[in-house]
Amino acid sequence: LQQTDEDIDLFAKSRTSLNILLAQMSFLEARISPTNDMATNVANAFKQIDQVLIAKTYLEEALIISRKNNLQLEQCQSLLAIGTLLRVMNRPETAFTYLVQSREFAHKNGFNNLLWKINTTLGDFVAGLDVETKRKLNIQAAPFEYFAEAIDVLEAYSTSARGFNSVELRQAHQAPYRKAIEYLADKGDSYGALLFAEQMRSTYHLTIIGDEKLLFEDETVASLYNKAKSLQSQINEKQIEYIQSRTKINVSPAQLAELRDDLANLRSEFNLALEEIKTTNPQIESLIRPTQVPFQTIQKTLKPNSGILTFTVSNNSMLQW
Repeated sequence: LQQTDEDIDLFAKSRTSLNILLAQMSFLEARISPTNDMATNVANAFKQIDQVLIAKTYLEEALIISRKNNLQLEQCQSLLAIGTLLRVMNRPETAFTYLVQSREFAHKNGFNNLLWKINTTLGDFVAGLDVETKRKLNIQAAPFEYFAEAIDVLEAYSTSARGFNSVELRQAHQAPYRKAIEYLADKGDSYGALLFAEQMRSTYHLTIIGDEKLLFEDETVASLYNKAKSLQSQINEKQIEYIQSRTKINVSPAQLAELRDDLANLRSEFNLALEEIKTTNPQIESLIRPTQVPFQTIQKTLKPNSGILTFTVSNNSMLQW
């Protein structure tokens, strides 16, 4: 049959996606719980090694196909998957190289839905390295910087979470918040961790609303709300542009400064709009951005000898304040 360029492109994308999926399945099969029998554990260990190597083979083939066919998104996905797998294989030097390459791809091409995942993975990766390995890899950024950028991207490039997968998607978006909370808590910054926990909670509730169209009886309130949402969209777009520009070689310091000034001006205008909303109808502010009630305000409302316990649960721990 005569194949068109579109046919070849679609086939290559399908092959790449299939290899990534097969790698994930192989990796899942490698997760075997230990038993009380030594011989079984040894056999399982060899099986784990075998499955991980199979997964690596699939991912390397996915990368070859995506490079050969110039599939930018698939290359980025393959680089991230290989970097993540190499980390599991305890090969930090090579893993870091692949993860950084995937981050550069995401920045360059505006793959924001991958960028926050990559930054979360990099932050978690760097947090687990010893001082000597960090020095050897010349890692200057702290783990928290990666988590913070992941959160910036998520909040600037929020996607609607609807349908059967909406809860899973919102929970997945909590990953960089949770990593930042755990990192700050481990460093002894309990108050900073609490602030991020509250930010995560507020953002979660805000995403439940998503992009639903809200109707207001008061036209003045509706006008203020629409103005604030428009400014928020402009800020989000400018924020993404700034994040991407920081990694581009051909962007001068003067251009970065101009982008920062544009962001500052938009944020000032946005804050003025919010102040007007607070005066007119303060309840709708929480429909526009994550808002946190100051802890001092909460404390003032408590009765004598009363307290509030708040907590956040991660995969490995539960933090309480």
